[in-house]
Amino acid sequence: MDKYLSNKIKNISFILTILVVILHAYNIKGDISIVSFIQTFISYGIATIAVPIFFMISGYLFFYKFEPSLENWIKKYKTRFKTLLVPFIIWCTGWMIVLYIIQLTPIGKGLFTNMVLSEFSFKEILKYTYVYPIPFQLWYISALIECVIISPIIYYLIKKIGQISGYILFIFWILSILNYPVALFSIGAYLSIRDINLELKLNTLIYRAILILFIILTGVKIYLSYFDVSYFNFLGNIVILLGVLSIWISYDRHSDLWNKSFDITKYGIFIYFFHEPLQSVIIRVMLKVLGTTQITHLIIYMLTPVITIFISICVGKFIDRYMRNIYIILTGGR
Repeated sequence: MDKYLSNKIKNISFILTILVVILHAYNIKGDISIVSFIQTFISYGIATIAVPIFFMISGYLFFYKFEPSLENWIKKYKTRFKTLLVPFIIWCTGWMIVLYIIQLTPIGKGLFTNMVLSEFSFKEILKYTYVYPIPFQLWYISALIECVIISPIIYYLIKKIGQISGYILFIFWILSILNYPVALFSIGAYLSIRDINLELKLNTLIYRAILILFIILTGVKIYLSYFDVSYFNFLGNIVILLGVLSIWISYDRHSDLWNKSFDITKYGIFIYFFHEPLQSVIIRVMLKVLGTTQITHLIIYMLTPVITIFISICVGKFIDRYMRNIYIILTGGR
């Protein structure tokens, strides 16, 4: 992979991780308000482009320069076992143990009154450890493992159907006909298998039109969500499409500024694994200390991602420096 594309994927992935943290900073429920709209617009509008792009990048990288053979398929599965399944099991188990210990303290009991782990049956412990993990961002890893399992089917269907498979996958995703993790992973796979050029430098007018339309339709989507208006998933997928194009084109248009190797980006994967339930605990503590007014909800929304990311990077750097082998296992070698 050339250096430009490698840097682009690393840097955009780091930005997407920040968006995931911001998405999970959402902390207000109830009536419509300016604070509610701001949080919903950012978290469930702008930030929703993150995971779809992650799926497409994962599909692209999985099949990058891939030559099908039994040996190469086995090699792929062994690699993804280390990079996906092992970290998934460790983080799910680890966070369950940490929260169980926290809940043994008086403060911890007060923070988690809705989910008392000591009262769970063994079946419920397994359920909320691996099926619906407490670090809920790991659903993405779980879905990605499923995509990897069916990757040979995806590969041979794209190869068999040919160029038209890309249009079929796009329509299936936009109309929500196909499971969206599989659809987006497959679109990424298509771009890689067909060796599609990922550099997009459109003229200024088209770029601005896409960006403005993304902002406007995001606002429309959020506005409709308050009134329980069914726009099926079509509008949401259009917003995601425009968001994907916006961030991808923006990077290419400002490549002189962004296309560099930043040391901090290597901690993106650790931030992703580590930020929840850490951020949820921080939010609960701050709400108890500051109260639950509109302004405190907004302040907490702005502060918690910064605090969470800072703590995550510090912890990640410490483990990387002093316990390198453990860091490699925790991050799948990334």
